[in-house]
Amino acid sequence: MSLSEILASLPPELGLQDLASDANGICELAVDDRLKILIEEEPQTLSLHLYSVVASVAEMDAVPAFATVLEAQLFGREIGEGMAFGLDQATSEIVLWRKMYSGNLEPDTFAEALTEFINWAEHWQTRLGTEGMSHSDLNLESTANEFFIRA
Repeated sequence: MSLSEILASLPPELGLQDLASDANGICELAVDDRLKILIEEEPQTLSLHLYSVVASVAEMDAVPAFATVLEAQLFGREIGEGMAFGLDQATSEIVLWRKMYSGNLEPDTFAEALTEFINWAEHWQTRLGTEGMSHSDLNLESTANEFFIRA
């Protein structure tokens, strides 16, 4: 299904039917006037990309922020399934993103995935934006081996 078909078939209570993609195929969803979720369609691979800026490293000490998101991402410890963090070097922003196959994507499945993505983006925007992280806030040694998968 295309992004426009998925949005049109979502339950009306979500209020997303009127969202439309721009000329670049990007749909912008504002959440509570402080979080922006971008949904981008990639028709060649039948993929949808969900992404959101969760922090600006220009406004913080980057090393503890990177350590925090990398630790959270390890084995999905504090991040949703299929999600990852990235750094947009052009803007110095940490981006939470997820890629979804849209070929047989059902509207209900997309709505659940979008809701989960919004919840994680809000979590990380709050965590990275209000905790005021510094090197002394991190205790990397205490958790290093607690969460590894042991085969």
